[in-house]
Amino acid sequence: MKSTSRFLLLVSWLACLNPIAFSQASEPSWVHLDVGSHVSVQTNTGRVVRGAVDKRTTDQHLWIVAEVEGMAIGSRLSREAIVSIQLSAALALPAIVHQPSFASKDLSARANSIVPSTNQARSLFVFAQLENWDQDPEFDGLGLYLIPRDSSGTLVPVAGSVSASLTTYHGDARSPLGAIKTEESWAMPVAAKDYSHKDGYVRLPFRKLRPETDTTLQPVADLHVRLSIVGQGVLEASMEDVVVRPYSATQELRSLRSKAAF
Repeated sequence: MKSTSRFLLLVSWLACLNPIAFSQASEPSWVHLDVGSHVSVQTNTGRVVRGAVDKRTTDQHLWIVAEVEGMAIGSRLSREAIVSIQLSAALALPAIVHQPSFASKDLSARANSIVPSTNQARSLFVFAQLENWDQDPEFDGLGLYLIPRDSSGTLVPVAGSVSASLTTYHGDARSPLGAIKTEESWAMPVAAKDYSHKDGYVRLPFRKLRPETDTTLQPVADLHVRLSIVGQGVLEASMEDVVVRPYSATQELRSLRSKAAF
């Protein structure tokens, strides 16, 4: 009789512990970090990412951002990719030295050639927009503009490779049932010839995305870009609210009428 009572007591004690263990296991390793905390993150690929915890962080992804004078270099890391997280000192990026203005006659001469730089690329800015390359009714992909800069803010036409991923949103934006997924990803080389006097340019063709026919697609998406530079390392940048489906009143009315029919 005593052994039965002890067994039931042990079962009750384990039942109390199990929800606590499950709750702890379900929490990400960064759950106790405040937005703005400076951390050093070790990933399963051997990379070490440093910066401040960004407000875009969720239970599934940790966002790390390093900023300098209004520009931000961001990294989005999944739970599976993170090995360890430690608090660290603030990451100080080199300040951008703003160049003096030039006379108009100098500007026209500079516009026809790439300004050479002997320094390494220290920061990356990106911009992407919808483009149509074959003039048919459908958009073909994104035009990606790359602006790697040295410590003085000068464009550095570096060679290497570009990898990018596009996160899209499907369904009603007001509902928690909408789907968020990485819909497109790309990888391609970039050479000095891909740069003009102001930026580099590569094409990101759509392979899965069909903005004109997918009525569940939200009009904007997030783009994350990594530029691997030969002999230097990797720079990362992100762009939010990339337009992937331009607003069309006719299309919206057609969608509303089709939903009302059900």
